[in-house]
Amino acid sequence: MTAAVKDKNTKTRWLYDSGNLGPDGQPYSDDSILVKFFVVQAFALTLAAIHGVFQRLPFMADWLRGADYGGHLFTNLGLTHINVVMGGTIALAGITYYILPRVLKRPLYSKTLCNIGFWFTTCGVFGFYCALLPIGLTEGSLVHQGYTYQQAKDIVGFWHKFPEAVTAACMGIGYWVYVTNVVMTIWQSRRDASTEQRFTVKFHLVASIALLMGTLQGVYQVLPWSLDWLYKTGAAGQLIDPASHAHMNLVGGVIFAFMGFLYYFIPRITGHSVYSIRLANFSFWALFIGVFSFWLTLITLGFIEGDRVISRGITAQAARAEMGIWHSVPIAVAGSIMAIGFWTFIANILLTLKKGLGKRPESFLAGFMGLSCVALLISTSQGILQILPSTNRWMEEAREAGELILPMSHAQMNIVGVVTLTLTTICLFALPRMLDRPLFSLKLAKFSQTMLVVGVSVLYLGLIYLGISEGNLIRSGLNYAQAREQVTGGLHDWILVFMYSLVGIAYIGHIINVIGTIGKERLANYGGDFGSRVSRTWNYLQAINIPEASLDLARREILARQGNLPIGEGAADSGSAVVTQAVTVGEGAADSGSVPVTRRPTEFITPAKVILNQNPLKILLAEIIPGWIGFLGVGWLMSRRPAMAVMFFVLWQLSFWVCLWAVLALLAPDQIPFWVAVYFITPILSGIWAAHSYLKQVTHLKQELLADVNIIPGLAEREQIGKN
Repeated sequence: MTAAVKDKNTKTRWLYDSGNLGPDGQPYSDDSILVKFFVVQAFALTLAAIHGVFQRLPFMADWLRGADYGGHLFTNLGLTHINVVMGGTIALAGITYYILPRVLKRPLYSKTLCNIGFWFTTCGVFGFYCALLPIGLTEGSLVHQGYTYQQAKDIVGFWHKFPEAVTAACMGIGYWVYVTNVVMTIWQSRRDASTEQRFTVKFHLVASIALLMGTLQGVYQVLPWSLDWLYKTGAAGQLIDPASHAHMNLVGGVIFAFMGFLYYFIPRITGHSVYSIRLANFSFWALFIGVFSFWLTLITLGFIEGDRVISRGITAQAARAEMGIWHSVPIAVAGSIMAIGFWTFIANILLTLKKGLGKRPESFLAGFMGLSCVALLISTSQGILQILPSTNRWMEEAREAGELILPMSHAQMNIVGVVTLTLTTICLFALPRMLDRPLFSLKLAKFSQTMLVVGVSVLYLGLIYLGISEGNLIRSGLNYAQAREQVTGGLHDWILVFMYSLVGIAYIGHIINVIGTIGKERLANYGGDFGSRVSRTWNYLQAINIPEASLDLARREILARQGNLPIGEGAADSGSAVVTQAVTVGEGAADSGSVPVTRRPTEFITPAKVILNQNPLKILLAEIIPGWIGFLGVGWLMSRRPAMAVMFFVLWQLSFWVCLWAVLALLAPDQIPFWVAVYFITPILSGIWAAHSYLKQVTHLKQELLADVNIIPGLAEREQIGKN
């Protein structure tokens, strides 16, 4: 339940019954250490939104298509790790740490391990991402210069292998510490198990073990000899990486946790118990057998067929043909068992939701959890179709177009439709209970989650359509470029940009909600003194610089209109004690530091109404139009933010007049269209930001002026201060 009460200071304080208090009144979980997991998720989704759109821009997409495996490092590996690992499994760890103490009725085994695991995983994932991008771009550039990918990789040499190995090991340590903490927390509570505990905890236990196995495999795969072997074996090695590795991490590590999450949160949102615990246990064991047998089958086939490719010099397709039914039948059997586990779980959740969503303000979140189950149904059904011999043969013949279906559409439905939708939905429910404060905006939550559903649906259907249409043309004899041109008329990449942008908009909406719920002050505290300094600097740059003399005069005029003080130079000093009280500018305004003026001639003072009643449209246009001719920052200057104006002006001059037109025009003329687009879009974004922040701060300043003179902010008074 959620309740709002009034404390002694008459401020609203939100109380959530989050099941976190023990019989002694002490909380089981220290939720303050878990908020950073969701901050990192928001940061990762921001990167994923930018990366996903950028790599689909026509000039970048063309370059990546011709970069061989270097393009794969930038696109599939880079984007997948920042989205799934940093935006997914780190949030998954935070939610697991949130649930276990509440279910087990005891604290985590170690808060220290919680923090150590978090920082190792975060640094490892981000470092791995930052290593993949330059490696992929460098090796891709060498491929474009005429080298084979193997030659490009040999040229990069040490700098290809070492950064990946170190950051992967760091990421692995973070996962292993997390697994240790989860297993030890469960182990310590083994003797006082309740029915609820036995029912849900096994999902988190298996998920942690699966992540351990997946990360051990991942660390091994980036070792130099393993990388070389996997690359040389081609499609046979792909059964190991990415197929088995991705399934163990995504299905074994994430989906098991996903099931445990829904069984925990849906009854607490809706107020209804799970439809059938017996069905939940059946789905658990079916999925357990299916996932681990599928993983073992893929690894075994990958090593057998890969060894034949290298030792006998045959193709991966020939090695597969030699295996005959022993390639397809074991995969089909394991996949079918896994699908039964999925579908019985989905049925159980949907039947639970059929009882109703409940009456909480956040009850709509249960509906989005149900939609994530529908996404899981779609992706698993597609997975079964893809392992059929006829379907697999069609996608091989469709070549590049077939990749739009497998792995792209299948992966996006799993990553975005299942994992991201579930984790962001749970975050919107759990975060207010961690902070004991309401969600920043329920409307924004509905918008971002709805946009995520719409975005992944459009993306999934669009990829399927493009893959089938272009694939049929490739099978008829056209190459990929000709097929793209015939199906979309040259708009193939722009269509993908649009579809990825829909998902990106959903991510941005969620990020705003998370940051708004946490609050600027709490967010700055995570950075210690450095964070506080950054926060103060950021507020200073955006703050309206209004002289104290102008504020003082505005206070006098307000009091004079109320009949409490005469206007003019000769105003009695006795009133100055009231009207010269300093305005608490804080986040809303910058104080020039001037001494309050009580007798200065008013004709030398800029009236507050001139500063606080500017037309936002003029600020917007003043930023855009001069920005297009090289003078960014005019809108900020007009709205009395000189520090921000100077910063933008200097950076704009350095970045564009020097670097863009002088350097890029000579060295990279093929990228000029992209930079021209950036050049025209940046002033628009800066203008919107300047106008919006001005309006927000003006409202805050007017409220402070009214508070300073003890005026109740009624309608007439609001109109009066609007004129001043």
